Amino acid sequence: MRHRVSRYTAGSIICFLLAEVLFVVFFHSHILGAKGSAIAASLIAMIPGYQLNRRWTWGLSGSSHLWREVLPYWITAIFSMVCAALATGAVNDALSHDDRNVRTVAGALAYFATYFVLFVIRFAILDRLVFSSRRTASTEPDLVPTAS
Repeated sequence: MRHRVSRYTAGSIICFLLAEVLFVVFFHSHILGAKGSAIAASLIAMIPGYQLNRRWTWGLSGSSHLWREVLPYWITAIFSMVCAALATGAVNDALSHDDRNVRTVAGALAYFATYFVLFVIRFAILDRLVFSSRRTASTEPDLVPTAS
């Protein structure tokens, strides 16, 4: 379990850093607003995030199962993305009279805080519901002694 948590943390950091850089680039350069930047950054980081989680964290290989893995993963990821977009949008609205640099830093902090709070919740969902059945069946040894 500790090994899985460490890998999940490392993978989350990789994806988060990618997303945070994208958020700052999209928002600070006026390409997108706060919510749009959060959505675009999250969507882009979700792609490597799925593979990192599935293959590296949970050690699964082969084809993904649409109903047991892909859809639940994307539902949790999209829920997180919506939360991040709402948080960054609210911070941006609250600071609408401030300089763009201040709003960029505040938005980046709100984006980080949202994903930080959801980090543990997502791990529990992914570990217990999304990747558990395939992992247990394919990668963990049989712990029940068999009669000889």
